Amino acid sequence: MSFLARRRSDPEYLDDLAGVSRRDLSDNLREIEWTNRWFGGEGSLRKSLRGIRGKPATVLDVGTGDGGTLARLNRWNSGAGGENWRVVGVDIEWRVLEIGSQWANRPGQTNGSQRTNGPRRANGSHRANNLRGTNNPPEEDELSHPETDPLGCVADGLVLPFADGAFDAVISLQTLHHLDGAHGIDLLTEMVRVSRGIIVVSDLRRSLPAYLGARVLAGVAWKNKLTRHDGPLSVERGFTKEELLDLGRQASVPALRVRAHGPFRWVLEGESVSSGRHDETGDRSHHGG
Repeated sequence: MSFLARRRSDPEYLDDLAGVSRRDLSDNLREIEWTNRWFGGEGSLRKSLRGIRGKPATVLDVGTGDGGTLARLNRWNSGAGGENWRVVGVDIEWRVLEIGSQWANRPGQTNGSQRTNGPRRANGSHRANNLRGTNNPPEEDELSHPETDPLGCVADGLVLPFADGAFDAVISLQTLHHLDGAHGIDLLTEMVRVSRGIIVVSDLRRSLPAYLGARVLAGVAWKNKLTRHDGPLSVERGFTKEELLDLGRQASVPALRVRAHGPFRWVLEGESVSSGRHDETGDRSHHGG
């Protein structure tokens, strides 16, 4: 269809939260999480992460939102037995992160003692817990100790506050379509920089089936006005396979490949040389369930 020939650049509500109430934002995040759970978002990431399931690993989620998807991925890993992961979620929006209920070390008392490693905004002011500001990212020793709950950090995905090769896997779910081409390349470049292993980006296919599916969900399932507006628009801001491959090449994603996961999304994958499976398969397409 001609209206899907090119990516739209119209802003979504989530691109600018000014004037958005906490309740509307919370409901929107819950509906996004539900949609990703049942329409391939989480499944696409699990497929890419199977190789490290049950093994000791550090995992970074860029654009984590409220962290619900990351928390479920962590529980999925724990269900395999073996070693726990150390997982970190970053998002540029404090309000989005703060809504999450699964972050490690929530505020309050534990065993009678006040928790002291409270989160900070970028300006260093304390708020409710284990969320970190851009000037206070997790330290290396924090990343080396697996915990049940994710650690949250307020950070810009285009300038990640982590050392080169800090994580075994760096993932991102439906964040890339919020960026224009140049910033999308910057995001992928940063993901490559901080990964010593796997890079996974799952996002929407700009296609008529995906668009019609979003329209149906907006009419019968999504109740939140933000979701009803942003859902179909997100598809229009999505990608073709060729567009994702082009972004990945410009960002020098190693062992680049793009596979289809169901009818609604593409998954860009890469692996650093140190992961031991570096083979250039950029034009390979897989169909996932």
